[in-house]
Amino acid sequence: QDAAFPEMPLSAIRHVDVDHVAPLAEMPDLLGRLCRIPATSTPDIPVDIRLETAIAAQDVSGMKAEDSLGDLSPFSCPECQGSLWEIHDGSMLRYRCHIGHAYTAEASLAARDAEIDKMLQQLLRSHQERATLARRMAQEERGHQRHELADRLDSRADEYEENAELMLRLAKYRDRQKDLIHDEGTEEVAGSGE
Repeated sequence: QDAAFPEMPLSAIRHVDVDHVAPLAEMPDLLGRLCRIPATSTPDIPVDIRLETAIAAQDVSGMKAEDSLGDLSPFSCPECQGSLWEIHDGSMLRYRCHIGHAYTAEASLAARDAEIDKMLQQLLRSHQERATLARRMAQEERGHQRHELADRLDSRADEYEENAELMLRLAKYRDRQKDLIHDEGTEEVAGSGE
């Protein structure tokens, strides 16, 4: 719970058989103790792990290698927009693209949320700038006694301002929804005794 991003260690605890769980203050002693344990022989590394490592390191050429990892999904990579392969890894659903980007389902959803937030901000700014520019153009046209054109530009500016207000309301709604989801997730973790 004292991690900078608690979702990351909580996801590991939920999906992987972990050897140790420790708060930040106990980690130096734990790491020191673990470093003093003699290393054992390296176990055989499964083929799928070797293949994913090669893909991540971009040591595998061609697209066929990923076919053995999982099924082609209908989703695209949030970073490169390439195809994603869906991999069922125990209780974890995760995705990997052909150039090595990898996501858990939760991380992919978070990346899409960030993409939507960025788009809303860009749309808000674009509508605000269009409205401001249309108002300036209308003012310029009035200075040249072209009142009909100025009125049309003012009307367009009104529409752009309405669009900007809609983007602002959508952004605020999304922020409220994310706060609700975060609060529910915090309550679940607190209630589970973790």
